[in-house]
Order: sequence, then structure tokens, then C-alpha cells
Amino acid sequence: MDLIRLKDLDETQDIKHTITDEQCVRHLKLNGRDLNFTIKLKKESIAFDFNYNFEIQNLVDFKARMSETSILELKQEAVQFMSDIYSLELEGDTE
Repeated sequence: MDLIRLKDLDETQDIKHTITDEQCVRHLKLNGRDLNFTIKLKKESIAFDFNYNFEIQNLVDFKARMSETSILELKQEAVQFMSDIYSLELEGDTE
């Protein structure tokens, strides 16, 4: 699966080994929000993990952040990112 390909993969082919799974972690700002984004590859399966992080100090901050941005909006943003970058669509998504 060539969705992501690390530069050292060709060099490691000379060593007798088997890669059982791969993981790529990226930390980025998406629309001004901090996002930890992980792609996990294992055999023929792939998993995406989108983890948004907000700077909060207390429950009042949490309430304010969650009222200005809905979880559904964050999901839609993540799915759009996956579609734009990797040309993938979410299967079985009914929102």
C-alpha cells in the first residue's frame, strides 16, 4: 500500500526483516486548530486517527471551546482533509 512511503523503506529491504505494520504521525494546524493525525498501516488495512487538541485551563474554557466548534464540524473537517490529501472517502458514514 503506497499511501505513505517513508524514504528509508528501500534501504531497509537489503536487511532480512519483515515490516508488520507502519505508522505515520503528523502534528499540524488545520484551519487554525491543532490536530494530531496518525495513519496506521497493517497488511492491507489502513486506519486514520484524527485527534484535535484545544488549549483549556478549566471547565469554563472547555465549555466555551465546545460551544464554538461542534464535534460534527471537526469530523467533517477531518474527513474533508482525508479526501483532499489522499483521495479517500469514509465508508459506511451516516453522520
